[in-house]
Amino acid sequence: KPLVQNNIKGSQFLWRDIIADANSTGLLDIRLNSKVESLQWRGGWDLLLHDGRTVSGYEDIILAIPASECSKIVNNPWQKLVLGQIDYVTTFLTLHTDAEATVAQPHFAPAQNSSVLYFVDESTMTGKIGQIFGDHDSELLLTVHSDQNVINPEKVKTQHVWSHHFFSLWELAVARRFVPMFDSSAGIHFAGDWKVGVGHDDAIKAGIAAACRAGIHAELSNEVPAERQLYKNLLLDVCVDATTLLSEEERSPLRSGL
Repeated sequence: KPLVQNNIKGSQFLWRDIIADANSTGLLDIRLNSKVESLQWRGGWDLLLHDGRTVSGYEDIILAIPASECSKIVNNPWQKLVLGQIDYVTTFLTLHTDAEATVAQPHFAPAQNSSVLYFVDESTMTGKIGQIFGDHDSELLLTVHSDQNVINPEKVKTQHVWSHHFFSLWELAVARRFVPMFDSSAGIHFAGDWKVGVGHDDAIKAGIAAACRAGIHAELSNEVPAERQLYKNLLLDVCVDATTLLSEEERSPLRSGL
């Protein structure tokens, strides 16, 4: 059988390295378990946390979170309405052995006893994950589905759940036409793949654009090491329409309708 390296919660190692690198700059203050409930302007932005604490003194806030969470934090009713138009759907990722509910369905009959390893219909997307990794006798299946009851609970090995925006034409119109009407007003910047489209690339671009509006472009140097040139090119490409710092008038929530 194939050798498989299984890192439980392996992506945490990646994020711990990122946090360590960011902290090493001396420019970052990371606060864990500090969910923001709302924002208040008092000559600067105060963050009201879920446990009653207040963190004060920010000129710029980047909300790199789902639009549905942004709608709970901002104060302006119009902004709440617009951000609330971007809806989210719950999706399950299940490792299991319930072939009857997935790959053994009658409409998949033509693919049975063949080399087909992926099976997609209107309710599920399933891969013969054990065989995909080289164990041709494995009955393990990996299924993405929206109805939790599709898979027999007795045949579930492990299950994870996450939410993602629908990525509809309406939501694209909201994100690209309406959200820019107030994005970055008063120093509140929005970031996330939902602002551009969907996926990691769009999330990175939205985050960089928000950082540029908050002033990161001012730190770019004409002289960079060769290994960082690609990163600089990405910044310059994404920030081409986001390189104007906010004026004091634009920062004022009173003038921005917040």
